[in-house]
Amino acid sequence: IRLTGETRDWVVVIGATDVRVEGDDQERVFAIAPGPDGRYVIEVAGSTLVGTVAIDGDTVWVDVEHDVYQFRVPPPGGASTARDVDALTPPMPATVVRVNVKAGAEVEAGDVLVVLEAMKMELPIRSPRAGRIVSVECREGDLVQPGHVLVRV
Repeated sequence: IRLTGETRDWVVVIGATDVRVEGDDQERVFAIAPGPDGRYVIEVAGSTLVGTVAIDGDTVWVDVEHDVYQFRVPPPGGASTARDVDALTPPMPATVVRVNVKAGAEVEAGDVLVVLEAMKMELPIRSPRAGRIVSVECREGDLVQPGHVLVRV
């Protein structure tokens, strides 16, 4: 599987109990086991981390030790999943603490569109690409769940 992050690509091989990530001229092997409360225990380079994963269509969010990473996972065969509109949703239940855009605004890839708070940490929701905001479907103070559309780009 090739994962495309905000600034780079990785090749990911998923095994029964581990994940091998190749990119940046490096290879990392993560041993993964089910952990407490539906989370995963991840061991890498002698360190143990606890993380969660949320998946919505071809978007995967990985939260490891309060760092949240967003990836797009293309379908097998490399077919494009590009859409005219990207609907951005939260990776976990959260509260909207800041909305930085309005419908019609032009944004660049990586711009912070909405800031969420979950488990006492801030989660910036960034634009996956340059474009125009089609709609904003949340307000400050809203409690949102995975699958709830926050912003359409």
